[in-house]
Amino acid sequence: MVEANGTTLTMYQLAPGTRYPLHRHPAAELGVILHGEGRGLFESEERVLRAGDAFYVHPNAPHGFVAGDTGPVIMLNVTVALPGDAIALPAQTVRDITVRELGTEVAGLPGA
Repeated sequence: MVEANGTTLTMYQLAPGTRYPLHRHPAAELGVILHGEGRGLFESEERVLRAGDAFYVHPNAPHGFVAGDTGPVIMLNVTVALPGDAIALPAQTVRDITVRELGTEVAGLPGA
């Protein structure tokens, strides 16, 4: 994870079947799937996302992700918070996620 002036760049490696429950935060988010596939949950819409696909999440919009069952998903995310906004995900949680492969569910996310 790299962070500077409210902008965070994070690479995630998600084990097959990992579920990010719906959550929201004040930061806008841009993501790119680098490897694998899964389902992106964006408010009331669900989209299949594969390697090479990108997505954008508006600030405070509910969103989540479910990794496919065929292999790991590697995703690069950029979040951009306005000055004074706090990202709802504690930094330690993000750091733990980027360092190790996740199990089947990410616990403790806001809105879970």
